[in-house]
Amino acid sequence: MKDLLVILCLFISVNSYCQERSLKIYNQFIPYSEYYKPIVFNAKNSTANYNGTSIAYRKVNGEKMRQFSVKPFYKNSREEDQSYELIGGDIRFDMAKHIELKNKKSSLFFGNSVWLGFLNEQIDSRVFNAYGIRKDHLGISWALFSSFEYQLTPKCYVELATNFFSWSFFYERQYIANPILSESRRVQTDFDFDLWGQRNLQIGFGYNLGVN
Repeated sequence: MKDLLVILCLFISVNSYCQERSLKIYNQFIPYSEYYKPIVFNAKNSTANYNGTSIAYRKVNGEKMRQFSVKPFYKNSREEDQSYELIGGDIRFDMAKHIELKNKKSSLFFGNSVWLGFLNEQIDSRVFNAYGIRKDHLGISWALFSSFEYQLTPKCYVELATNFFSWSFFYERQYIANPILSESRRVQTDFDFDLWGQRNLQIGFGYNLGVN
C-alpha cells in the first residue's frame, strides 16, 4: 500500500508541471552486453538485444523534466524438446535537467532514473534440465542517463537515450520440479547485486500533447 501511495505522489508531482506534456513510445535494447540483467534462459550474445517496448508520459518545465514509463514484457518459444515463457515488466521514473540547444529544434537531457522490475520464467527443456524450472526475479535499479531529442514537427519528435552508469539489486527464486528432492530443496533463493547493471539504449518517438 505504501509503495502505491509513493507512486501516486510522484505522478501528481509530475502532473503539476505545466509547460510541455508528451507521450512517448520507446523500443529498448541492451547493446554490447553478453546477457540481460537479470540473466534469462535463452539470452544471446549479440550487439543489441531487444528488451521490450515502453510507453512514457513526460512533463517539462523550463530546465526540469519528469517522466513515468511502463514496460510490459512477454516472450515465449515452443520447440520439439523444450518450451519457454517469460512474463515481466518494469515501472520507471526519470528526473533530468533540460538543455535546449541554439537551433531550438534539439534538446539534451541529463539526469537519473529509478525503476522496479519483475521477471517470471517457465522453463521446460530437456537440454537445460531434466525437470521443469520456474524462476522469479524481483529487484530495483538506479542509473545515470543522457538523451538527445530532435523536433521533427511542432508536435512530433524523436529521442535517443542511454544510461552510462547503473546499479541493480535483485532477489531471485528458483523452483525445480524434481520429485526426488524434498520440497525445501526444490526451492533455491539468491541475491544478485551488480554495480554496473545493464546498459540500455532507447530509441523513442514522442507526441507533444500541448504547451501552456
